Amino acid sequence: MGYINDMPLYVAIGASIVLAYGILLQTKAKTIKEQFMYSALWAISSFIIIVLILIIAVEVFGFMN
Repeated sequence: MGYINDMPLYVAIGASIVLAYGILLQTKAKTIKEQFMYSALWAISSFIIIVLILIIAVEVFGFMN
């Protein structure tokens, strides 16, 4: 395992965006049903966001060794 300084910046930015997005969605939920719905929406959309960030990072920076 590496140190926090070894983590690429785009991974930290992507994780922060996804975490903030999940927190904002969960604060909108008023019932348990809404909470489950927002959790599913967050899971699907966060996967898509992370995949897009990684694709852009690979296209711009190439594979990092």
